[in-house]
Amino acid sequence: MFVGVTIASLGMAMVLNCDLGCFVETASYKGISNFTGLPLFLVNIGFEIIMISIATYYGEGLGWTTLVNASYGAIMINLFHNILPHNILFSLGIFLIPLGWSTLEKSRFGATGSNILMKSLMKKSGKSLFKVRMCIECVFLIIACIFASEYIGWFTIALTFGMPLLLKYTYKLIDHKPAKIKHEFIIGHKHK
Repeated sequence: MFVGVTIASLGMAMVLNCDLGCFVETASYKGISNFTGLPLFLVNIGFEIIMISIATYYGEGLGWTTLVNASYGAIMINLFHNILPHNILFSLGIFLIPLGWSTLEKSRFGATGSNILMKSLMKKSGKSLFKVRMCIECVFLIIACIFASEYIGWFTIALTFGMPLLLKYTYKLIDHKPAKIKHEFIIGHKHK
């Protein structure tokens, strides 16, 4: 569980430090952080709580990793962002993110806020991973355009529309089916 969160956090920080634009979620967090004066990791945790709450409302249980990622993941991204040099292997960072996410999801202890939201919306709507993830990315793009246009680069736009494909093919490559994973829940539906 911690390995997956750490790998994904490292990947996000590597991409962020390339100064080509950042993930649309990160751009949203940075913009709201600047607008409100709150630290970046607190804004990240706040968004995680919102996404987890929506997913729980739609019937998704709350797993340990989901809670850990809401705090540990935010702190690790902040730490890596501050200690890693800029302009380092951004392509490696892109592939570490879905690898980290799938590693922690396969631990059966939960998922990231956006991935648990994606999973619950896939189950609720019957739509594909690609369509649901594209909707989530577009909502974050709108928030980023409002609060953080200075953090949106060509890479942000490319990743907004590329992340659903990247997740789809990474999950396919490692035979990971997020809608079928049954997590060990703290709150929500238990399974045997």
